[in-house]
Amino acid sequence: MASYELHGTGPSGTLAFSGQCTIEHAAVMKQALTEALERFEDLDLDMTAVESADLSFLQLVVATQAEMGKRGKSLSASRGTPPVVADLADEAGMSLGSYEQCFWKKG
Repeated sequence: MASYELHGTGPSGTLAFSGQCTIEHAAVMKQALTEALERFEDLDLDMTAVESADLSFLQLVVATQAEMGKRGKSLSASRGTPPVVADLADEAGMSLGSYEQCFWKKG
């Protein structure tokens, strides 16, 4: 099961995902990302507790990043990327350091 915690004050917040971020839990992931998008100007995505992920997770995160960019907002992942997500992104062809495709692998 995927779960999330959303916290922050003012314009900055953190969205922490944990568990299985897979298609079976896409509705929960979408709800979390939509809520964070509406609530914060600057969002930090914490994926350190993600145990498994699939393309639905990557698609939702990249779509959220694009929408935030359109609204003049920012999305980052200051805590880094767990191997399960980084490996999936590599397999999906998302280039290391390519901000447009895989912002969380930057740096």
